[in-house]
Amino acid sequence: ADAAAAAELERRVAAQLYGSTDEEYDPAKPNDYDEFCRRRVRLKAEEEMERRRQEQIAKQQAAAAPPPPKEDDFATKMMKKMGWK
Repeated sequence: ADAAAAAELERRVAAQLYGSTDEEYDPAKPNDYDEFCRRRVRLKAEEEMERRRQEQIAKQQAAAAPPPPKEDDFATKMMKKMGWK
């Protein structure tokens, strides 16, 4: 499922960057290289923002998770062994 989703995402990104393969080239309206560069930079910026947002969410979830219980030190283990709670 992940491979299919990745292939679909790659196809959509390629269509955004290079245009649809169904479009016929019109010499009267040539491709604008500057527009192509701006679009590529914008997509990279959006991907970077999304990556940072995901990292932020992961950090928040990690911070919200309770810390693992601390292992008892030697003295506490001995006390518990002798009946202390």
